[in-house]
Amino acid sequence: MKKLLIANWKMNPATRASVDDYVRDFVEEQRTFHESDDVAFWIAPPSLYVRDLVDALSPEVFIGAQDVSEEEQGARTGEISAAMMADTGASFAIIGHSERRAFHGEDNGMVAKKVLRALESGLRTVVCVGESREERDRGRANDVVARQVRECLEGIRRRQEQNPTFGSGLPRRSQSLTPRNDDNDVVSVRKGESYLCEESATKQSQYHAQDCPPTGRQASDFSEKILAMTAIRHREPESSKARRSQHHARDDHSRIRKDSLVAMGGQNILIAYEPVWAIGSGTPPSAAEIRDMRDVIRGELATLFGEGAKSIRILYGGSVTSENAWETIVAPTMDGALIGGASLEAREFVEIGSVLLDR
Repeated sequence: MKKLLIANWKMNPATRASVDDYVRDFVEEQRTFHESDDVAFWIAPPSLYVRDLVDALSPEVFIGAQDVSEEEQGARTGEISAAMMADTGASFAIIGHSERRAFHGEDNGMVAKKVLRALESGLRTVVCVGESREERDRGRANDVVARQVRECLEGIRRRQEQNPTFGSGLPRRSQSLTPRNDDNDVVSVRKGESYLCEESATKQSQYHAQDCPPTGRQASDFSEKILAMTAIRHREPESSKARRSQHHARDDHSRIRKDSLVAMGGQNILIAYEPVWAIGSGTPPSAAEIRDMRDVIRGELATLFGEGAKSIRILYGGSVTSENAWETIVAPTMDGALIGGASLEAREFVEIGSVLLDR
């Protein structure tokens, strides 16, 4: 099983131009990886950038949501449903992050509802658990995390008692690590540019609307130019059409097929152990502490899912960098990491993968 590195961008970056720069850097840095390498990269950007990254990156780089609503639809101002994220092209969702718990009052019950909703919508779920500094100092860390795992996931077990294949399958697919990016490709997520199109610099100089709305004859000219620009943008080269077809294939096949589930254990459920006190502190737990908590989580998963628990990945998260990746991921034999601040620099994010391969 490949080591998995998930970038959680949180509320970053501020502009699409910055996302564009990241994509270019990420593609360039990732050229050093090969299909045979045992590291996979996933990215969870802010929701409005999900489709941009789905279109801009290789299908082997899964793009996901940082959160989803516990409701399917309705009067929930500002929320985004799991089904919406799946339709946008997301392949997974982070659920129950400590910042959601702290700033939005989410408890285990709400996290459990979101987990079910994500699986129902065809998204893999990355369920976050972790104790506070006070809970660790009082010797309650193991109990707190075990309870989080149990209460956030026991709904899956109950659902599986009714439908044994619930949340257990999606087609196998390769996890190639090198995004397809020929020298002539323009990898862009900026407004007004095509995604992965072979464009010349002249062609990229497209019409942009003025700040003030046009009127009269100007409005007519404006409409004609917009229609012409739209026609140009949709006349993609054949190579670009092929790539876009690949992206649509990912939308169809990287999500769980509700109508044709294939029993594949817990590959759609991941646990991210993030001790709250370590997030952003620069001081992660020791390898021994991480390993001990991994065993606690694995034991609770075994109680819930029996043999199926063996295929559930357990990740570490909390101040992970390339400097401490060996101690926080490799030494405690974790299955990967959920990475916050360090993932905002493409070079550092990919360098963590290099550390796992002992390069």
